[in-house]
Amino acid sequence: MSIKDKIIFSIMFLLIAGGAYIQFSYFQAMDKMARMEAEQIKHVDEVNKEFREDLRKLNLQFIGRGKHLRKAQEDIIVNTELIHSTADSLGSLIENVAFNLSELDREVQKHFSSIEEEISDIKDDFKSERRKNSRKLSDIDQAITTLKNDLKEIEKLEFKDPKNILISNVTAKEIASTSLLKDLLIKQIESRVRWRESVILMINKGVSQFIEIGPGKILSGLIKRTDKNIKVSAINNEEDIKLININD
Repeated sequence: MSIKDKIIFSIMFLLIAGGAYIQFSYFQAMDKMARMEAEQIKHVDEVNKEFREDLRKLNLQFIGRGKHLRKAQEDIIVNTELIHSTADSLGSLIENVAFNLSELDREVQKHFSSIEEEISDIKDDFKSERRKNSRKLSDIDQAITTLKNDLKEIEKLEFKDPKNILISNVTAKEIASTSLLKDLLIKQIESRVRWRESVILMINKGVSQFIEIGPGKILSGLIKRTDKNIKVSAINNEEDIKLININD
């Protein structure tokens, strides 16, 4: 699993955990409000019971004293209004919590939709990369096949003893015998070449002029980097051959 997949699944887990926690808090608040409402009803019943008892005593003890009855009635009205006000506040709180939960649910659904789209994009990118890698592997296989064929052709070659000194850019040394040529040519394809060391060896052996044969002047530039005083020429066409004077 990639780092991006881990991050996506971590976000999903946090969103689900947050939704579960808010839902749990909502149920706790609902349960608490239900208990408060039951306690309020019980309180109202107790107040009414006490009032009825007090009223019975007042009727027995204060017959004709209507002001005490009116005071008790006013207290009941005040308590009733307080109960209704508290109930309205609790109802408003419940509505707010329900609205917030609904908003959270919409946000969670939106995030889930976004995550699903990202996962789909990742799958598409993975398929695209897999196709590209398949093409690259096919090209590599083809290059390896070509290289093997070239190596077979090299193994078929027969070399004569050279009239001049040959330098191998694999070892940066003189080639001691023609029997080593095939092995060195194969290693030149498979291994890292020691181009700069080979040039320095030739300069130390008295070579004062280099001629590059082939398109471009890349090797000429590399030789000039090694020693600016060395004469370098490049042959790209027949006219270049006429301009070169080896005796200079």
